[in-house]
Amino acid sequence: MTKFAITPSSASYSFSERAETIGAVLQGGLGKYRQTVKNPSAVVSVSWTFDVGGYNYFKAFYATYSKSGSLPFEIDLAIDGTALEQYTAYFLDNSISTSAVSGTDYIVRASLELKAKPLTASGTPSTPYKLNYIPNQASYSIDTRQETIAIPLEGGTSRYRKDLIDAGTIANVSWLLNTTEYADFREFYKLTTSAGTTSFKIDLAINYGTLEEYDARIIPDSLSTSRYADGFFNVQAQLELNAKARDTDADLIALVLLPEYGENYATLFPPDENDIDIIINTDFPSYLNV
Repeated sequence: MTKFAITPSSASYSFSERAETIGAVLQGGLGKYRQTVKNPSAVVSVSWTFDVGGYNYFKAFYATYSKSGSLPFEIDLAIDGTALEQYTAYFLDNSISTSAVSGTDYIVRASLELKAKPLTASGTPSTPYKLNYIPNQASYSIDTRQETIAIPLEGGTSRYRKDLIDAGTIANVSWLLNTTEYADFREFYKLTTSAGTTSFKIDLAINYGTLEEYDARIIPDSLSTSRYADGFFNVQAQLELNAKARDTDADLIALVLLPEYGENYATLFPPDENDIDIIINTDFPSYLNV
């Protein structure tokens, strides 16, 4: 098998792993997941900057490997970290695009399908592991599944009832990782979570603006990566989170203190001073002007 001799620009990588799992996201409640494929292929979008000689080499190579259908070839890529590894790849149909720079250099972009590499370990952990990389808090997007259903009526208000208790939550998150962290994240995903089928623990700030530990799964086909020139990786994923019981004391404290003291009530009344008896017997009567 022939090897393509020019390595793509490391800053141009955009990487998407094809899912090893399938999941049925249920209407409320948690989804069901199982593994369907071991070591599926992956798709990586790359680019090269060629001079005239390099561009002619690329055109000749592509013509040779696409004339009888896309034939496999070998190429060095840095997917799991900084080190180059050799992959078996195919050009995806209609993915080649070229733009000229100053008339002498050419930027070529392509999407490659990569043959999966075997994992370095196997097995499903007996207890959930924890991902120690906290997502960027500015990247959170939360979809809380509804625990109630409504029946619209002809005229008048709808009728509502409780349908599910402690329905799950979908969180869209992202991480900005350096090369060492990214290599560790990739191993965590491939091995510890059995590529998404096994739950793991992660700290997220969802309910009260402070970090809490959640049980999570990565939703199939939601994990994607793009690489930056300075050696950082932007990883994005959707997580399904097990429902977490709310702190009813904290909810009551917020309901009582915010109308009375404004949004800085947490500063005026630090958590260790927010004793529920004080709230009920002192602050709440004051709030009611009794």
